[in-house]
Amino acid sequence: MAVPFSKGWWAWLVPALLLLLASGVAAQEYSGMVKMPEANTYLVVHDTKTGKEPPWAERVGVLRLSSSGEPAYQALGISHWGAEQELPSDLEACCPVPGRADKYLVAESGYYEGRFGRVFHLRISPLPGTKLFYGEVLGVLRPFALPAPGYSTPSPDQVEGISCFAQDGKLVLVLGHRGGKGTPGRLTWGALDLTAYTFTRQGEAPLAIPDPQMRACGELHLESASPPTLLSVAASDPGDLGPFHSYVYRAGSFAPDGFRPAPVQPLWRLDGMKVEALSTCSIPGSPLCVGTDDEVYGGVWRPLGNSPSTP
Repeated sequence: MAVPFSKGWWAWLVPALLLLLASGVAAQEYSGMVKMPEANTYLVVHDTKTGKEPPWAERVGVLRLSSSGEPAYQALGISHWGAEQELPSDLEACCPVPGRADKYLVAESGYYEGRFGRVFHLRISPLPGTKLFYGEVLGVLRPFALPAPGYSTPSPDQVEGISCFAQDGKLVLVLGHRGGKGTPGRLTWGALDLTAYTFTRQGEAPLAIPDPQMRACGELHLESASPPTLLSVAASDPGDLGPFHSYVYRAGSFAPDGFRPAPVQPLWRLDGMKVEALSTCSIPGSPLCVGTDDEVYGGVWRPLGNSPSTP
């Protein structure tokens, strides 16, 4: 069901005040990222847990690079999170809505004790006369029905990546499930209706990486829109102390008759990092940038050079 956003002055004043208080240097753990239309600017999400962490902890933010390349972070103030009015918990992925420059989708990892499991449709707008942004929730959907009261999504089934593309005049939503610890990751895709806020499942495919103990999907990134081609991130996460290891690989592409997996070939390897965010990069000579969630060590944002494994 769509969530209307009040146009009263207070509806943007409260988020604006939050933005002013929350701006600062970039020192975050990243669980998802997408480049915004504004120069050197990225939308990022964080896996803050509702109930375990304070309500003012960052969930969605904007990362900006200065003209000298120095990153600065601004938490987004969003005052209305949908009809349930429950703060997001464990946001793990974000992506743009094709053809709509200021619209985005952000996804929770799944259900926890019968709650959450949502995808939020956001509008992110610049605050007039400033370099700050504010966010509005346009609508909310649950792509998967709650199987039973009190259900919690098992770790390998949790959503870690999201992508959206247009095909035959309609939107297709792709969700990447983590996998790992002996369980294959997988993609689930289907038709997305952002008027009725529904998801109609159309297909599923495994992400068959060589090591089933690694997470097969730490993030998804739409590398190309024609044909729709996805990059994914495999990650080793033995525990909060690491050691971590990640690599970016091409998962496959979509054709009119379905998904076509690509041979798994690491395009970038990143030792010591648990990559959970992947985006097009605005820095010259860097096709992609990554964000990490390295648990007790914090997180970093880094541009990647041209892949040595790319033909």
